[in-house]
Parts: sequence; C-alpha cells; structure tokens
Amino acid sequence: MAGQKSRKILEVSGRDWLSGISIHPYMPIGGLFQTADNFDPFDRIGVFVPNKSPANIDADDITATIRFMVDYSTGNISHIIGFADDENVFDINVNTSQATDESGNISVGSVGSNVEGVAKYKGVVVYVYRNEQSPGATTAYSNLMPLTGSQTTILTGLEVGTTAQRYPHVMKVAPDKSLYMTNGRYISKITNTDGTSDNDAQFLTFDNDVITRGLDTDGQHLIIVGDTNAVDVSSSTVSNNRCFVAFWNMKSQDLTSIWEFQDNYVAGVIVQENEVIVLGRDNIYTCSVNSRPKPLFNMTGNASLSGFTIEPGSIIKTPSGLVMWSAGQSLRGYGRINSKLPKTFFTAYTHPTPGSNLVSVFYQLGSNDLWCGGDDQNLYSFSVPTTETATIIL
Repeated sequence: MAGQKSRKILEVSGRDWLSGISIHPYMPIGGLFQTADNFDPFDRIGVFVPNKSPANIDADDITATIRFMVDYSTGNISHIIGFADDENVFDINVNTSQATDESGNISVGSVGSNVEGVAKYKGVVVYVYRNEQSPGATTAYSNLMPLTGSQTTILTGLEVGTTAQRYPHVMKVAPDKSLYMTNGRYISKITNTDGTSDNDAQFLTFDNDVITRGLDTDGQHLIIVGDTNAVDVSSSTVSNNRCFVAFWNMKSQDLTSIWEFQDNYVAGVIVQENEVIVLGRDNIYTCSVNSRPKPLFNMTGNASLSGFTIEPGSIIKTPSGLVMWSAGQSLRGYGRINSKLPKTFFTAYTHPTPGSNLVSVFYQLGSNDLWCGGDDQNLYSFSVPTTETATIIL
C-alpha cells in the first residue's frame, strides 16, 4: 500500500549459515536449509560463499576409476597415488597436476583385477587387489613410495565375495599400532610389511552371514561395523538386515560392546570428536562405546536427502575435524571446526560430470584441497580460484 513502510521479514546472517541441512524439507529441524548445494559452511564462516570450482586432472593419462588415494612427498613436491581398477595405478604430481602411469610397478593378476583397500603403514603403502578373472586370488601387498618394482606379498587367501558383492578391505592403524583390515566375516591383522609371517587373515571372527565393512578408532578401541546384507549394496534391492557396530580393545577375542540395529546395510564408520558416526543406507547414526546407535539424520520417506551407495574410499576426516563421504554425485559432511561452533550437516563439492558418482575422496594437507575421483574415470581437484554455482533454499 502507498505510504506503508517496508518491513524486514527474514534475515540470514552470521551463525545462520552454519545451521546446515534440515532433516525434513518443510520445516527446519536441525538446520535452516531445505537445499544447500555446493556450499561448505566452514569454508568461510558466517558468509555464504560457494565452493571452489573443480579442475579436471590430466584426463588424457588417467584411464581407469580411482577408488583409493594416499599421498607422499619427495623433496618439496607432493604426490598423490591413485589406486584404480583393472590393475591401474597413477602417480599425480600435485604441483603440476600431471599423472604418470605406475601400473608396471605392481603385479596383482591380470586385466580385471580391482582394488579393494589401500593404506599407508610403517612408511610403505599396503594395497589389496582382487583378480576378477581368478576367483580366490585376493592378496595384500606392500610397496615403497614412490612405487617401485619391490612389491611384497604380505597376506594371501583373503575373502573374495562374489563379482556382484565385492568385499571391502578397509584398513585402519589401531591404538596398538597394528594395521587391521575388514575381510568378509573376519578382521585381519598386519604387523609385518616385509613378508607374510606374523600376519593373520582371520584374526577376529564374526558370524558366518556377516560382512565387515568399516573400521575406525576412538583412541582406545578399534571400532568395527558390518551387516548381513548378501546382495550387491549398489543395487536397488532394499531389505531390513541385521547391522552392528562393535567396540574392541584388541586385548582379547571378546568385544567390549556390540550394538545391533536394523538397516539395509552399513557403509562405514568414522569418529567425529566424541561421536561415532555410522553410515547406513537409510540413516546416519551416532553412538559410542556406552550408548547404542540412534538416528542422527534419516534419509527415507519425507526427508530432505535420500540414501546413496557410499564407497569405502570416499569416507574421510579432515584435520579440522569435519567428516565427509560420497553420496552419488555429491559429497556430504558433518561436524565443526571449533568447539564453540554448532555441529552441522551439509552437502558440498559436486562431481561435475552428469550422471557420475563419487567413489574416492582425498584431503590434501597444506593446500586444503579436496581431490575427488568418479566412476567416469575422471579425477578432479577443487583448487581453482573461481567458485561454483550454489543453491540455497530455506
């Protein structure tokens, strides 16, 4: 009406930008935003700034899907080693963004050998490949960094699963300084990187129908997650299955505690401060050694976000304390970078190739850059000074 003064009806500023994604799209529960794509609220606190744009890394030389990444440095040059399917490995010079094919420095079978786990341990890199053309030939190896022809077999006879249901071989260095690994219904233990002696493929055993899928540590326990889903977790088949998160002090064969719950499957586990975050198909759960899992974020029915297959090589924790994981084409995150800030659930860093999914993520110290590999065989670094287009819906 003429002469009527304008009134402010909404203001979003300061801590509002840290509220994150709401659990439900039609009212703010846990967050203010129905949608907040390509926006990391901790990149520039208190300001709505879209994420950095991704740069495609040497697409001419990277010719396979990178599923796991580790880094090393030589002199003042940082390198990332990308372990890929079909017996492929690439060494990426971070300074020049050039990739070198290092596949000749590993010998894991033949074309069709797919990588199922990678970790740095005792100054070397440990990797597991499954030879799809020779069922039963799943083996763990160690190698120097940069890779050389000095590959060493350190564990044989690992569980193979099926072609459709590949068993993840997720690795974690535990508080007892041993390297543990998921291995079907077993947890393997590695202490020797120079040979097979003292390494045990079946150090800890679960029920016959269990598949262990993820490991992390809270500083006192090795945390193990798994489920009884017997079908390919990337398929559209969804069913209720027995899932669990177990806490083990590594001093005996008895678990300190084990919590069971129902979900389609469990993709992994990662610790954020005093919370243990369990990544399920239908829910993100929070728990601890003394408290059973409870949903932190639901992804079914009337939910702001839907469930996706989460790849084991895409679950990371940044030095600032944020945890991130893949969700289809996007990267999701949770946490905070300071105890005086609220914990936030957010979505960020979209793989730019339409229809592709993120399968591996790596956080580079120093530059604070994210490296994301997709199932389209492209590797991107979110390091370009320009920014993406971001969408915010209240």
